[in-house]
Amino acid sequence: MGNHSTNQPFMIAHALGAIDGHTYTNSEAAFRQSIFDGFEYLEADLALTKDNKIVIYHHSKPKTDSEKPWRNKKAFQLSY
Repeated sequence: MGNHSTNQPFMIAHALGAIDGHTYTNSEAAFRQSIFDGFEYLEADLALTKDNKIVIYHHSKPKTDSEKPWRNKKAFQLSY
C-alpha cells in the first residue's frame, strides 16, 4: 500500500473479496486471494455477538431451506 495515486481509480475488495464464485465470504481464503489479485484496500464486515465478541460476519438470508440455520440470524443473535 502507499503507492496509490489519488488521480487513479482503485479497487476495494468488499467483504474481503470474492472467492470460488462466492461473494461476501469475509473468509481468510478470500482475504488471501484479494491480496494475490492485487487489491490495495480490503473491507470486512465486523459485528458484535450477543456475548460481546467482535467477529467478521456478513448477514445474509439462506438461499435454500437446507442452508445452515444460523445464516438467517444477525450476529447479535448468536454466541461466539
